[in-house]
Amino acid sequence: MKSTLTLLLLIVSSAILSAQDTLDGNAIFDRVKQKYSSCKTFSCSGSSHQTSNVPIAGNDRTFLIRFARPNQIRVDWIKSRFMGLGTDTASIYTEDGKFYSISDTLGGPKSYPSISKAIGVEAGVSGGISYLIPPLLLGERGYLSNWAITRGPDSTINGKECYSISLETKGFGIYTFEIAKADFSILRATQDSDADVLNLQRERAQKENPALFNDPPGTPKPSISSKSVITFHDVTFDAFIPNEEFNNTKK
Repeated sequence: MKSTLTLLLLIVSSAILSAQDTLDGNAIFDRVKQKYSSCKTFSCSGSSHQTSNVPIAGNDRTFLIRFARPNQIRVDWIKSRFMGLGTDTASIYTEDGKFYSISDTLGGPKSYPSISKAIGVEAGVSGGISYLIPPLLLGERGYLSNWAITRGPDSTINGKECYSISLETKGFGIYTFEIAKADFSILRATQDSDADVLNLQRERAQKENPALFNDPPGTPKPSISSKSVITFHDVTFDAFIPNEEFNNTKK
């Protein structure tokens, strides 16, 4: 009886893995969105490295993300200063049911009416960290509204088998995600932001919706091409997070 049960489990597991291996890019991303938008809590740490065709400040960052439904969030990022002369620490956080940010660029503490507003305002300041994973947790688009999603070759990240998918976004370049097959968590995100591609994407997006990228007259078009690689560590879903972990400890 035991050997029969073991055989059945192996057959079922094999069937599940075989079905997953036939998923296309859209189906994989749908599973990712469902995973992140339905979890009770989420936490991770990580690092980001950016290269570009011109020298830029803050091209290396480390970060942490904490999230619990319905309304607790903390996103901290530590970035290197220009030429690596020291670091600056910034944060989006929840305290007494309200949302704040504090950074060397925008100052603060600044208050916000919602998590969505906080992560959006600090998107550029954080190097995109606040506007990539947090919107997925909220069931929002962030940078990831797209025209097409394609599946690429599978990969391995820290010993974990991963899917690879690439998103042609509506104005933020090409995002490639490496996603753990075991639980559909994102382990690495690469953003290719070629200036010519960005401008073409934004022109196309604005034709679809004139309100998108409707910058004031005279606003320069993107001219800097860059590539960002964001790696996520200790990705954890649905584990208890104490309330104090959502407070900013650097005020």
